[in-house]
Amino acid sequence: MEKSEKAGHPEWAVKCRRPGTELRFIGGHYYLYEVSSVYDKEKKRARKKTGKLLGKITEENGFVESEKYRLARLAKKMVMPENGSAIGIREYGLSSFLTGEETKYISEALQSVYPSTWDKILSLAYCRLAYQSPLKNMQYRLQRSWLGHQFKLDEWKDRNIALFLRDLGRNRELAVSYMKRFVKEGDFVLADASDILCKSSRITLAKKGYNHHMDYQPQIGLMYLYSAENRMPAYYRIIPGNLRKVKAFKQCIRESGAKNVVAIADKGFYSKENAGMLSDEDIRFIIPLRRNNILTDYSLIGKGLIKSGSNYFIHEERVIWRYEMPSSENRVMLFLDERLKVQEEADYIARIDSCPEGHSIEKFHELKNRFGTMAIVSNIKDAPPEKIYSLYKSRMNIEVMFDSLKNILDADSSYMQDEEALQGWMFINHLALQIYQLIYSRLLENDMLAKHSVSDIIMLLSDIRKARLNGDWLTCEITKKVAKTLGKFGLHIT
Repeated sequence: MEKSEKAGHPEWAVKCRRPGTELRFIGGHYYLYEVSSVYDKEKKRARKKTGKLLGKITEENGFVESEKYRLARLAKKMVMPENGSAIGIREYGLSSFLTGEETKYISEALQSVYPSTWDKILSLAYCRLAYQSPLKNMQYRLQRSWLGHQFKLDEWKDRNIALFLRDLGRNRELAVSYMKRFVKEGDFVLADASDILCKSSRITLAKKGYNHHMDYQPQIGLMYLYSAENRMPAYYRIIPGNLRKVKAFKQCIRESGAKNVVAIADKGFYSKENAGMLSDEDIRFIIPLRRNNILTDYSLIGKGLIKSGSNYFIHEERVIWRYEMPSSENRVMLFLDERLKVQEEADYIARIDSCPEGHSIEKFHELKNRFGTMAIVSNIKDAPPEKIYSLYKSRMNIEVMFDSLKNILDADSSYMQDEEALQGWMFINHLALQIYQLIYSRLLENDMLAKHSVSDIIMLLSDIRKARLNGDWLTCEITKKVAKTLGKFGLHIT
């Protein structure tokens, strides 16, 4: 039975009523509803409109807010700024990861070299890592991140960020000091290079040069040293786009202080001239050979010489047979992966039916000794073949690194307007790339790469938020599925 307000209500219920509300007595209990007045066009007069249930009223507890109304009110408060500049919700997960134990070595190295500005440097790297943010959007991103709140960067304007970037790029010595902390004594360091298109005519490093896309636009060369042991990009240097990479390697080695540097090339690099230039510069190298290179004698496989005695080793749970061919100059090593051989044979035979123009059973028997093989030429005399093989396979990590730099961090071209800004911009990208590779290595170690990419982890972390409620910052809930994924990754942020 429902009582009307005219019927008279007890004082303890009436005192909970406030303007814009209505008491209702339903099923032996008092409830408080929103109420408003609207004009009825048909009746030509105002009529009462009952709104949301606000809560229940009892003599013992007074007004008790309904759970549904409470959540709606809090949600409205969460998305509304408390004042002109305050943001009520902030990204928290990735921000916490960047200042946590998982990246402690990176943040501590930054603090050591840049004690007064390390927080700003890390924050800019966060913008690049999470959002591939250009310079003009970084203030917006920081205002909505926990890093921006933690480091008090909400008022850091775009112009000040640009000036900071130039200041950062002016001091190459500090950047090198930071990078040297990732070049460990005794660790093998792999060297490789790439090119980045450059759109500014004011950057003197931008020169027309060749790249594998046959693109002769102005570009800069990017030299990188990569720690094979830590699977971490350790050092970079920007060079003119028309400079021969071989000539630049030596200066990189000298500046970085690295000792066990090995230049890793791709199959298209080898020639007697290129190998000679590297040796003349005292640069150790590992270069794979194309399968039609005359230095490789595939008859060894047909004669059974490569699979003899104990000429094998285990690499990532695969049996690899090895044979080192006699050579007067550089070492030439032939490796056979039989699991790969079976895959390539099956693939070729399948193509006999699907692509008969370029494949035949006669050609299969002609090439069968080449399937599953890899030949490598190197001037490293003091390492066994299995070490040479392992170092070359590490090149995959370098390829992942360059792919991350160009595609994930969207840094395959530069729009910086002067060299100082470019140097600062590349240091920020280098730092973001280190964090990216750290996540990649962790996925690899936890056997998660089959189902999750680095971008997946960054997205899951970025979706963890903090919300400001009644002046306090509270971490928002996450689903069990997200918590399980991050737990396997080794994180328990919430």
